[in-house]
Amino acid sequence: MKRSKLLILTNSIPEYRLPIYNKLAKSFDLTIAYFGKSATNQNEDFKEIKLKAKRLFYFILFVYNGLIYIDTIKIQN
Repeated sequence: MKRSKLLILTNSIPEYRLPIYNKLAKSFDLTIAYFGKSATNQNEDFKEIKLKAKRLFYFILFVYNGLIYIDTIKIQN
C-alpha cells in the first residue's frame, strides 16, 4: 500500500524531536524542510531538505527548487 506524503516545515531539527519524527516516518513518507541546525545523523527514517532563508523587508523567504515559502518577521517596539 502506498504511504501518504507528509512535509513538515520547521526552523530546526533538534535531537529531542527525532523519536517522534522517526515514528511518523513509519506511517508516512516523511520529509522535513528546515533552515537552521539539524541534530540528525544518516540513520534517520525521514528525508531532509535544507532551505535557504533570505530576508526581504518584513518577510523571510525560504527557497528550494523553485518553491517559495514566505513568513513574516515580528517587529518589537
